[in-house]
Amino acid sequence: MSAIGEFRFDYVLADSWYSSAENMNCCKKELNSGFIIALKSNRKVALSLEDKENKAYISIETLQSGQQTVEVWFEELDFSAVACKASFQKTKMIQSGRCTWSVVI
Repeated sequence: MSAIGEFRFDYVLADSWYSSAENMNCCKKELNSGFIIALKSNRKVALSLEDKENKAYISIETLQSGQQTVEVWFEELDFSAVACKASFQKTKMIQSGRCTWSVVI
């Protein structure tokens, strides 16, 4: 659980705009909290620690949609994350586009 002032939380929820490795590291290591962050479909991940060590990254959009969750590794992070597919259509007022994967730590 994290605390900033008197406000305590277990997870940080963020849009894909904030899905940088720096922000994920901050949530995990500095704030000691988990996070749920949307990812853009062109994000690159490794499917195993061995793949990460061999720099064998794939686009997250190539993962099969029938899978419930997938453990993934990002190049810039030293911990794994769990990705789950969730499709959200953004409203036209905010932005036209689609975020298809979310990461949960």
